[in-house]
Amino acid sequence: MSEISKAVATQQNPLAVVARYKRELGTVLPTVLRQDPDRWLMAAENAARKNPDIMAVTKADQGASYMRALVECARLGHEPGSKDFHFIKRGNAISGEESYRGIIKRVLNSGFYRSVVARTVFSNDTYSFDPLTDIVPNHVPAQGDRGKPLSAYAFAVHWDGTPSTVAEATPERIATAKAKSFASDKPTSPWQLPTGVMYRKTAIRELEPYVHVAPEPQPRRHLDGTVGGIPATDFDVDDGDVLDITADQLAEAGEIV
Repeated sequence: MSEISKAVATQQNPLAVVARYKRELGTVLPTVLRQDPDRWLMAAENAARKNPDIMAVTKADQGASYMRALVECARLGHEPGSKDFHFIKRGNAISGEESYRGIIKRVLNSGFYRSVVARTVFSNDTYSFDPLTDIVPNHVPAQGDRGKPLSAYAFAVHWDGTPSTVAEATPERIATAKAKSFASDKPTSPWQLPTGVMYRKTAIRELEPYVHVAPEPQPRRHLDGTVGGIPATDFDVDDGDVLDITADQLAEAGEIV
């Protein structure tokens, strides 16, 4: 990547770097995307052109930071400009960030799981979880007013219905995530929504290290080691894959996470 960054500085057209390093990007792309690299590269150019701020940064650094973000996007198996991966202006550079949808997609791509569950714990709920003795949290949502969001948890569900390791976004972890999020204390921030949608997104990020992931769809895999069933195909991750998160809540949130 360092060699690419040095060479990028000589480019006159900031987007020419995308075409110039087509071969390098192609080696990072998973097989399913490598079959049509030109389409992927066109998406990369369009993603930059659609955002004036990102285009300005791309011109200023001759595409160096955008290339780094593109390599990460390709490595994870996402298409530039999709809801799975976002390019964000951070100071004088472009940062590539995988969304929670992108994480879910890679979890389901692995072939080990049929769904991903993420839920928020509110102050009036009954909740307890001991990872040494409990398979999943003991969580009873309060009737009526559930109070304020406190924490969240997430797990993946195997084909036989058994859960994966449970990941908790504890109040401490939530506080850390909020501190890193721009203007999280403002009333308009998604962090202030009573639905706790940002808490669930944080829990999904916490889950990733504990589950299988893959950049492209894999055949169905069972806990006994057998591989069978219809191979996974290209699919859109919708809110049905994340229980307790509705489309209305996500639209209301309007946050890249």
